[in-house]
Amino acid sequence: MINGDEGLDRNSTFADSRLEKELRAKLLAEVQRELGRDSLIILDAHNYIKGYRYELYCLSKSVKTTQCTLYLPVNVDVAWKWNCSRPEEDRYSREIFDALILRYEEPDSKNRWDSPLVTIHEGNEILFQDVDAALFQRKAPTPNQATQSDPVLSTNFLYDLDRLTQEIIEEVLKNPIEFGIRRVTLPELSRLRRQFINYVKQNPIEDTNKIRPLFENYIRNITI
Repeated sequence: MINGDEGLDRNSTFADSRLEKELRAKLLAEVQRELGRDSLIILDAHNYIKGYRYELYCLSKSVKTTQCTLYLPVNVDVAWKWNCSRPEEDRYSREIFDALILRYEEPDSKNRWDSPLVTIHEGNEILFQDVDAALFQRKAPTPNQATQSDPVLSTNFLYDLDRLTQEIIEEVLKNPIEFGIRRVTLPELSRLRRQFINYVKQNPIEDTNKIRPLFENYIRNITI
């Protein structure tokens, strides 16, 4: 079992894009080192970005082995309550918790990198028969298809999207005149930010350098 939380300073790691990238790379390397047709690996980690789950899918496919995704959906308020019940040194701050929720991409059984998808709702037991069927009762996908990827966002794109749009909001609040707009409130900007992020998720762009000018223009066009 590979535990993504082991020895992890949660708040420092997920507040720093470099540390977050290093964590994902470290976990991917551990999986790659242990992965084989005769091994069973459980990766218990922050697999909230679909691009990262796709990398894991391709990795298992390359060695001709099966894989499945265990999905444990839970209400955000319940998750925050659980977080607050942890020892203080193991808790997420509210800022980091909300940022992770924003970046989270729900798995979808229609995506081959999320399938088979075994969903375990709060209070229910793990459906071991479904896990067994997914891992041991089916053929592994052929590796020659592994490089034929569907277009997905890069593993770090959502982090950059979250960070850059938040930076722009802070800049606009300090000096709206510099952006050529009227004075706006934080709730207004937060609403625009959510709308913009949802739009980009539906219409992804790979070049993070385009995020800043696109969001600035979005704000100007709506608030002038």
